[in-house]
Amino acid sequence: MKILIIYHTKTGHTQEAITPMIEGLKAKGTKVDVSLAKDFNGSMLSDYDALIVGTPCWAGSSGIAGVASPVIKAIKSIPENELQGKLCGGVAVHAKYGGESTLRHLEKLLSQKGCESLLTAPVVKAGTLMSILKGPSVTKEAEEELRKFGEGFASQLLN
Repeated sequence: MKILIIYHTKTGHTQEAITPMIEGLKAKGTKVDVSLAKDFNGSMLSDYDALIVGTPCWAGSSGIAGVASPVIKAIKSIPENELQGKLCGGVAVHAKYGGESTLRHLEKLLSQKGCESLLTAPVVKAGTLMSILKGPSVTKEAEEELRKFGEGFASQLLN
């Protein structure tokens, strides 16, 4: 089974969050490819069984509910119903608040493209407000939760 992860990061926190997820996915024997949202093209999905999207929470989920604009653009490039029958996942990284609402909005965006089965990872806290400074990294506890999420996601895909 093949999984594609697309994500956006400005300070590296979202990349820190997906790294242990990738470890968990691979531990269960799935093949994982990763693409920055800015490099993603919706036609890339035809070769994959699942999609996971990682986004920082922008502006505490005000405006367009916090999903980073490069991620929104990437999702909009997915052909209609391309995600039908594929397992989808989402992870949001926030500095203080807004991660849950960012994940809810991400779920809506993916369901508009046909995703019917979505698993969301634990919301991850890292960084500082408005990304002025890099701030704190993803905690070891969060890394372990994300690793377990990756294992669970892979297990569900393989069943």
